[in-house]
Amino acid sequence: MKSPRAFLGEKPSPAQSMPGELFGLEVKHFLGKSVRVQQSVWSGDIQKPKTKSAFRFVELHFSVSTLLRNFIGDRKEGFVFAARNGSSLCQSNFVRRFLHPALKKLGIEKQGFHGFRRFRVTHLESSNVPQALIDYWTGHAKKSDGEDVQKTMNQIYTKMEKETAFREDVAERIGNGFDLPKPSVVPSVPRNVVQTEVKNVVEIVVK
Repeated sequence: MKSPRAFLGEKPSPAQSMPGELFGLEVKHFLGKSVRVQQSVWSGDIQKPKTKSAFRFVELHFSVSTLLRNFIGDRKEGFVFAARNGSSLCQSNFVRRFLHPALKKLGIEKQGFHGFRRFRVTHLESSNVPQALIDYWTGHAKKSDGEDVQKTMNQIYTKMEKETAFREDVAERIGNGFDLPKPSVVPSVPRNVVQTEVKNVVEIVVK
């Protein structure tokens, strides 16, 4: 199985998800053309989203779904991005050990996962994706939003939730915003063996 740290550097579409949601993904949430966001992980604990709009599907470009399928391999359960003991990866460890060193090497200021999210939203906007779909994919409404905003976002959610074919078509049409490495199935190896590969793929995303 490929290193989770390497794959996270390649994976753009679920950058529409918050870090806790990304690390909370389980194998059962991968549906082939999309991932289902149903939970998040905070300090190692699984939590349910606090708003209706946070329960959603995020459609993937074919290149990403292929990478994810190869990455999961024959696993039937557990976290998609799991540590050696089977628990979810720690966001702060990933950022400190891999993302920040890659950013430093490229001369880019330190930032966390929100940098991926901002890049994705900018790509969606520049690709003329309808705002309603951007809001749906990013789970826009927050618990702190006012009642009117919540009502509007719930209406958007209900409409977009039914438009599966439309969401899939848009995801395929707009692409990722950058070229991914060619997908390959990598056998399970000690993590120090893939350290160079990890840094390379992270750099592809943050350039």
